[in-house]
Amino acid sequence: MVVSCFAKALEIIPRQLAENSGMDSTDILNTLRQVHAQDETNGLWQGVNVLGGNVEDMFALFVWEPEIVRLNVLTAACEAACTILSIDQTIRNPASEQNAALAKGRLEGG
Repeated sequence: MVVSCFAKALEIIPRQLAENSGMDSTDILNTLRQVHAQDETNGLWQGVNVLGGNVEDMFALFVWEPEIVRLNVLTAACEAACTILSIDQTIRNPASEQNAALAKGRLEGG
């Protein structure tokens, strides 16, 4: 379930590319999913061609992305998500909660 949700989150990249270039992002994502599911070998290099307005073999079009850039982006995104998820633990302070409970008791009882 976690891997599926992470994969869904990564779909924002081709969706934004399609939307920003004026294409129908739903059609592009469906085409990408279809190509990736049908042919794992040739589907590996399929991506959004914003100039052509369709899904094409990015390797054949010489659109390459350095691996180190991809790793850094994924690492930064995961760290940001973890920071957002842990913010609840950062904001909660047991001492201030206890003081608030005591103050509430004094106000209600006093």
